Amino acid sequence: MRKQYSLAQSADFVLNFLTENYYDRALWAKFVDQFRLQDDTQNSGWKGEYWGKSMRGAAMVYRHNRDPKLYAVLTETARDLLTAQENSGRISSYKAEQEFFAWDVWCRKYVMLGFLYYLEICRDEKLKTQIIGAMCRHLDYIIDHVGNEEGKLEITETSVPHYALNSSSVLEPVVKLYRLTGQQKYLDFATYIVETGGARGVNVFQLAFDNKLLPHQYGTPKCYELMSCFEGLMEYYYVTGIEKYKQAAVNFCYALLKAEVSVIGCCGMTTEYLDYTAARQTIPYEKAGQETCVTVTFMKLCGKAYSLTGDSVFLDQLETSFYNAFMGSLNEEHKHSKALLKTIDMSTIKESFLPFDSYAPLLPGARGTMAGGAQQFRDGTYYGCCACIGGAGVATFLDNVWQAETDCLTVNQYVNGAYGTDEFRVTVNTRYPAAGSISLQVCARNKNHTLKLRLPGWCKNYKLQSPIPYTLLDGYLVLNGPWTGEQTLALDLDMPVVAIYPMKWDKTTLFTTRNPDPTTSSLFIPTEVTYDDAQSHFVCFRRGPVMLALDERLGADPAGTFQPVVNDDGTVSCAENPAEYPQIAPKLSLLCPEASGSFPLIDFASAGKDWESKMAVWLATP
Repeated sequence: MRKQYSLAQSADFVLNFLTENYYDRALWAKFVDQFRLQDDTQNSGWKGEYWGKSMRGAAMVYRHNRDPKLYAVLTETARDLLTAQENSGRISSYKAEQEFFAWDVWCRKYVMLGFLYYLEICRDEKLKTQIIGAMCRHLDYIIDHVGNEEGKLEITETSVPHYALNSSSVLEPVVKLYRLTGQQKYLDFATYIVETGGARGVNVFQLAFDNKLLPHQYGTPKCYELMSCFEGLMEYYYVTGIEKYKQAAVNFCYALLKAEVSVIGCCGMTTEYLDYTAARQTIPYEKAGQETCVTVTFMKLCGKAYSLTGDSVFLDQLETSFYNAFMGSLNEEHKHSKALLKTIDMSTIKESFLPFDSYAPLLPGARGTMAGGAQQFRDGTYYGCCACIGGAGVATFLDNVWQAETDCLTVNQYVNGAYGTDEFRVTVNTRYPAAGSISLQVCARNKNHTLKLRLPGWCKNYKLQSPIPYTLLDGYLVLNGPWTGEQTLALDLDMPVVAIYPMKWDKTTLFTTRNPDPTTSSLFIPTEVTYDDAQSHFVCFRRGPVMLALDERLGADPAGTFQPVVNDDGTVSCAENPAEYPQIAPKLSLLCPEASGSFPLIDFASAGKDWESKMAVWLATP
């Protein structure tokens, strides 16, 4: 049976769950060994990403729980990685004679990101100096070999997969290291990457700035890497102030929201490729989609887009992703994947625990179908990309719960806790998102402070009981005081179950079909796809920010046909389900009415967690 926790306890549960996983010193040592063994050379692999991606998430988790044992483990592995640096400055999982190929630059990117995030928590000044010096030597080696000067390799030629989007995403840590050191050569290298356009033969930054195509039409469909490049472009804007690149990043983020996000808050139904997901998520597809790496990267991008624009729509999306796609991927039952990459001989595999599942079904299917990005170690165990990235997901959500500015406190997510400063503090007490009632205790020393409470985009009706007048402005309930001592506010967000139907669309061009001809430079064949009315005969259900799903263990077949009774306003009068399902332990359990009878629904994150049972969020209708 799964461990019991409520929706309101989701973030705390994940923090504890991951912290225990991060204690595994042997696993960290195995990650570091990849830079000594350099086994990625043999299969053009990406085991070199595991250390940095895991360190980034673990350091972000530590910022929220301050676990001393976790800090000790992370400090130990940071010191260990320093010993893997070659005299030349290289820290690579590829041998020198085959470097700057496949996923080499991508893995080196994560070395820098891992160190950069560890620096944010490091308390040892001497160690900080050593790490910064190591990162500079590491990046200097790259700059000595990559660029547009004679004798160097262009960044877009350092990887064949995905037109070198993976390599160009090194932009983010390059800019961050410039901000840390002030060395002009790092900014110059960042400028070079931006001016190359991010991909071989495709300037994704210019396409985003022009804003004439949707991201799936760029010709470079790999979602995770594309979003990572735009994360770097945002960092580049912050240090240069070039408005063009801010606009390009903003355009890209809004275009994702418009066309590429599913109901659970992820992108890409065709494995990890952008494919007009918002419109095509009810089209059957044999392979896996809705990857956890994409979910977390999208969450990080939403957090940064909110910081850049102040538009709370990105917080709505961040919330949706966290409570649905992210929490659904958590492997809290310690299951083992039924399939790995075809390049791995299953007879040599030793079962390995991965804290996150890699893909999520929207149409009838099961979780745990494949461990995304799985690579085998010499001892027979394996690990995967999605297993490494999860810490960044929960921490990104918590990073965006609240923010304090001069004379203003903003509550963005309704998570139990106390937020603010000694001058102005708000304590939140709620069962949200299982219920819409939120109690806020305000303690004010500064009577003129402003309090802003996010009104979620899904909420159509609300009540705020407050002794302070308020206004609704740009997605926030704004209370300007004056405050006196301690006061209590009561916010009630109406949470009916709402029926959602597929988008209607015409046609579009996808770049999700691999070109079988190895002699051409075009990796993907453009394919025009058109709307089929068959995909419109589906419905799904949302309650607040939580998507509902059907698990076959509830006693109904997710592959069946359903006729829900939907009210004229689009709501559904679901009743609480009195039945108990101890083998599932759902956080929400409802009965959806039909013309004769009803069928059960539970929260999406609880469905299919045994990795065997069929589940679905989109249900077929007549």
